Amino acid sequence: QIGIEFGLQALNSTITTGVGSTSGMDALGYAADCIRLGRADCILAGGFEEVYCKVFQAYERLGLLAHGDGDVTGPRPFDRRRGGLVLGEAVGVCVLEDLDAATRRGARIYAELVGYGTFTGPVCKALKRGGYRRSLSWAMAQALEDAGLTPAEVDVVAAEGSGTALGDRREAACLHEVLGERAATVPVFSFKGTTGYCLGANGALGAAVAALALHRGTVPPTAGFGEPDPACRLAVVAGRPLQLDAEVALVNATGPLTASSLVLKRWRA
Repeated sequence: QIGIEFGLQALNSTITTGVGSTSGMDALGYAADCIRLGRADCILAGGFEEVYCKVFQAYERLGLLAHGDGDVTGPRPFDRRRGGLVLGEAVGVCVLEDLDAATRRGARIYAELVGYGTFTGPVCKALKRGGYRRSLSWAMAQALEDAGLTPAEVDVVAAEGSGTALGDRREAACLHEVLGERAATVPVFSFKGTTGYCLGANGALGAAVAALALHRGTVPPTAGFGEPDPACRLAVVAGRPLQLDAEVALVNATGPLTASSLVLKRWRA
């Protein structure tokens, strides 16, 4: 429908990689690979989510939704008072373009997508053997290798930060596994406290927000974060924006059985 509306007649694909945040990010990774291979000069890629009753019912039956009990009034990524997911609807779309083509038309370049990694594991093995943790660590390491960068060069992390105890703690453990001791000091943020958990749109939204953070030199605060979960041990940006002249951002997206990561680099003409 987008292709018809705007007369786009090259690549046209829909990517769905399970329940969770990875679909939009995987669309960006696929688009970037297509541009690298010379199959297109410019691609619109991203994700969207329209939540309907059966989605709410599924997450409710899994016991993952916040109920607003006590002090829990909304999403609280990495906060010990978190109550679970608050589902949201959103669209996140990025313009990915070959550098030469973008330069020729005088495009405003926000960031370079320099690395992408993804991992999918079988259901039983993922749940019984801690596959979620292993898969996210693998995806981050793969994205950094694809970018030709080391963990020491990561300046900021756009985390999945879903606002569930299990998800937040496993992501924190993965960041410590990949970044080492620096995981406790590298600024981390999640936008889920503002938008809610937007499922298929999350990965693309995370990439867009991270690109803006690099372009503007400002890391957005994590809404809903006030009391750190001692099990996470992360430098979560909260309260007010952090002025940071960052060069490299690591962006995460996860689902029950999938994990993907992007590495963005600040554009300097």
